[in-house]
Amino acid sequence: MTTTLNWSLSPNEARAVLRVSPVAGPREIRRAFVAAAKRAHPDRPGGDAARFRLVAEAYQLLMKLSLVAAAPVESAARQHLRRFAAAWAA
Repeated sequence: MTTTLNWSLSPNEARAVLRVSPVAGPREIRRAFVAAAKRAHPDRPGGDAARFRLVAEAYQLLMKLSLVAAAPVESAARQHLRRFAAAWAA
C-alpha cells in the first residue's frame, strides 16, 4: 500500500521554516527540526500546534527530498565498488 502525500509547502518554504540552507544534508535538517520542534511544541510555553505541524511537514518534505537526491549517488558508489571487487578477485 502506497500513500501519496500532498505537500502544502514548497521546498524553499520548508527550508525557511527550518532555517536551513539549500545544500543542507540530512544531519543538518534533523538538527534544525529538533530545535524548531522544541520551540513550537504545543506543550511548551508559547508553543503552537499549527506551527508544530508546519515544522513536522517541512522536516518530512526535506528529508524525503534529501534521500531521493542521495539515492543515485549511493547507487553509483555501489556499482563502482562491485566493479573494483570483481577486478580485484580476478
